Amino acid sequence: MQSVYYFILLSVFVCVNGKNVCFDELGCFSDSAPYSGSLVRPISLLPELPDIIDTKFYLNTRRIQNESIRFDNIPVHFNPLLPTKFIIYGFIQNLQKRWITRINEKLLIAQDSNIILVDWSKGNILN
Repeated sequence: MQSVYYFILLSVFVCVNGKNVCFDELGCFSDSAPYSGSLVRPISLLPELPDIIDTKFYLNTRRIQNESIRFDNIPVHFNPLLPTKFIIYGFIQNLQKRWITRINEKLLIAQDSNIILVDWSKGNILN
């Protein structure tokens, strides 16, 4: 039980720093409350540089699969009149997971839409 108290104390001490990091096109991020210092979020780290994480976006529609897209270049296959859905996997995962492919397929069968897969695999592990 004593180790749990030490963990909580250490977590709060380490996480409640109130630091910020800003990136030109993305804005600023903070490690202060509500993003740290609680039992729900005992550990909070500021994001890495965008060049390190190298987030990639892929458009899937009923007509095209895995078209690479950027925020500053909307592809011709993106239809703004259709609903847009994002599939973003969690910590320590990647786009190679079968559930991502299945959800993408099922969403496109259910409704013609823009599905955007977000690949942040270089940033979702502890280095």
